[in-house]
Amino acid sequence: MKSKLNTILIIFSIIPFVIITTITLYFYGKKDQSDRINELQSNAKSSSETITRLLKMQETELSFLAKQNDLINFCSISQNANKTDYQILYTDLQKVLEQKLNLNEYYQILSIYDKNGVIINSTKEQEIDKKDSAHPIIQQINKTKNVACASLSSDYYPNLNANNPHFDIGSPIFQDQSNKIIGYIILTIDVRLFDEYLNNLELGQSHFASIADTNGNYLFSHNFESSHEDNSTFVSKFKSAIKEQPSSGHFSVGSRFNKDIYSYYLIDDLDWYFVASQNINFSITVYSYAITIVLISITILLIIILISSRKIAKSFTSPILDLRDCMQQAADGDLTVLCNVKTNDEFGELSRSFNKMLHIIKSNYDELSFVHKKLMVKEEQLRTNYEHIEFLAYHDSLTKLPNKAAFYDYLNITLNCEPGSTQSHAIYFVDLDNFKTVNDTLGHDYGDELLIQTAKRLNGYIKSDDLLARAGGDEFLIFKTNISTQEEALSFAKNILSTFKDPIDINGTFIYISMSIGVSLYPINGIQYNTLIKNADIAMYRSKDTGKNRLTLFNESMQLEISRHSKVTEVLRHAIDKKEIYLVYQPQFDLTLERIIGFEALMRITNPTMGKLSPSEFIPIAEESDLINELGTWALREACRFNKHLQDNGFPFCTVAVNISTIQLNQKGFVNLVVNILNETGLAPRYLELEITESAIASSIHDAVSILDKLQSLGIRISLDDFGTGYSSLNYLTQMPIDTLKIDKVFIDKINLNKKDNFVAEAIISLAHNLEVKVVAEGVEDKEQLILLREKQCDLIQGYLYSKPLKPEDLIQIL
Repeated sequence: MKSKLNTILIIFSIIPFVIITTITLYFYGKKDQSDRINELQSNAKSSSETITRLLKMQETELSFLAKQNDLINFCSISQNANKTDYQILYTDLQKVLEQKLNLNEYYQILSIYDKNGVIINSTKEQEIDKKDSAHPIIQQINKTKNVACASLSSDYYPNLNANNPHFDIGSPIFQDQSNKIIGYIILTIDVRLFDEYLNNLELGQSHFASIADTNGNYLFSHNFESSHEDNSTFVSKFKSAIKEQPSSGHFSVGSRFNKDIYSYYLIDDLDWYFVASQNINFSITVYSYAITIVLISITILLIIILISSRKIAKSFTSPILDLRDCMQQAADGDLTVLCNVKTNDEFGELSRSFNKMLHIIKSNYDELSFVHKKLMVKEEQLRTNYEHIEFLAYHDSLTKLPNKAAFYDYLNITLNCEPGSTQSHAIYFVDLDNFKTVNDTLGHDYGDELLIQTAKRLNGYIKSDDLLARAGGDEFLIFKTNISTQEEALSFAKNILSTFKDPIDINGTFIYISMSIGVSLYPINGIQYNTLIKNADIAMYRSKDTGKNRLTLFNESMQLEISRHSKVTEVLRHAIDKKEIYLVYQPQFDLTLERIIGFEALMRITNPTMGKLSPSEFIPIAEESDLINELGTWALREACRFNKHLQDNGFPFCTVAVNISTIQLNQKGFVNLVVNILNETGLAPRYLELEITESAIASSIHDAVSILDKLQSLGIRISLDDFGTGYSSLNYLTQMPIDTLKIDKVFIDKINLNKKDNFVAEAIISLAHNLEVKVVAEGVEDKEQLILLREKQCDLIQGYLYSKPLKPEDLIQIL
């Protein structure tokens, strides 16, 4: 203890000094680098402007030359047919051009073009013989009718040295004093014209200046050797910089401790840049000196603190050790121990408080033991209810087969655990033919027994990895894994049909039954479980339509459903822009307060061509096509905006519930998205409830709980929707941070007709209340259901008994 206290005192004495020194060095380095960048930018700008002025001087001289009578007369005569006069003027003009060219060693070519852009005189005869098309700069002159400047690629002048870049200055030649162009004079100049200026720059040994084109190639530089080093990194950084800041800017190349800073500035009239740089590795020395000083200071400070801390630690450790011994005795079970530290400081006060605490603990120990026993009994009851409800939620109560929800989850898990696999599977959708006739003629008891016997026969074909489920009514689903050929899949279905040629004996009555089977193959007919089941369902209805008692394999002729799928996807893609999407709101009625306390926002789409689309149709398609994020974000924003509008206009404050899909919950930044929408609309978080389904958290319960915890900590309410229809739904109740549990409509529909549905609903309500979660019953449509739900102390109801989903203006009328 004493050594730890010494260490703490030493650490916390040195840390402030280290932090302050580090921050000072950091900001000093930043300031130094900023000053150097600003200096480089200033140098680049002034140098670029100086080069621009040099260019303007050359343009002025060329413009003055274009106004000489010799050039004007030559261009005028070149349009007439007098060859004698033309030859005399041609010879005289060449001398004038040569004299102009000899004024500067970097003047390369001086050429005259007629008004059509054809070269008619030049200081290089090869140019007259070679050029057949107009010079590119002539187009610029014609646009402005003024002097123009441009850089051309080196291959435009093959007779010049390709290692030295060139640029051209062109001026129009006007007839007398009119504005009519009769020719052009173009001067080609070696970029070394700027040599004298660049060499006169006082840059120092760590500086470098050059002229570069837009591809980062050095055209001319202050330091020839530096400019021809391997500069691939410079080219990449330079291109990125001028793309973001085309006129001027800066960037750096190199490591943290050996870095070159570059600053560039655009040269007017040319697609060239003046580039200045400086190496700043000398700053390492400054930091090294600073660090050395810091280390020496810390060493001295450490020695002083070490001596002082020993004395301070000793005064604290003695009472702490006494308290430690007493606490150890209490931890070992001796609740009668007393601490005898009798000082008047904080340690004495802590000792007295410790003794008082042990007295309270001892007096409550027996009571806590009793409560623990009661909790154990409650836990056992909860576990029993959970197991029973889970079985009812995922099994058919009549045939004891897995139900549709269990079948869907099994397919989803099996197919997702082997993505990209070439192994084939088959899904069979089986529907009994004329089953209603059996119910109508023999009664429902016979019909139920027929379904039980059918399930037993079908189960005889199921292997260990296969699955048979009752989809509902007289429909069954079969998932057969690892089929080798299409013929094997069809043979399996044919064997089933053949088996049911024999009658079924029910209490001495022989019943002949046939069935229609639809088959879809994975991955030929789809890779998503819902697509495969849908295609098998389509194929089954084809069997019904073509005479029953047969099997049909899904094929291309059944593409009407797929075609509609594509059309719905296209509608969803443009629903927001075309304002075809809108929200309706279904009120939620509090059975205790007898009033509306909230409403659920439901998405609707009406298309001029396809009419009203069902949410059960377009929402799965939106999830499959990755459009659900865009549509869901719109719905969330619109629902929050509408609720805030109601509050601002004096209506009762209600909670708006918005459904969130699996894809939305798992998208990156979902929590920030919700927060931004609340900030944008001004709606308080406590008036927003997000409804999630069990499928939204099935893939990763830990990730989902983390996201929901963040949302709930903001004040947003969380609701578990369609409870009881997911796989192992009760596993999530003790882990998920939920405020509301919604009983799915399937448990409410027959609550007043079926004792088992009644028991399921009662068990769910009791379970939720024990977990301090409110319960909403969905799909309440008649008064008998309402009476039963009141008896079972359901908190809220939602359904057509109270109100159908309403448009905003209709909801306002009710409120």
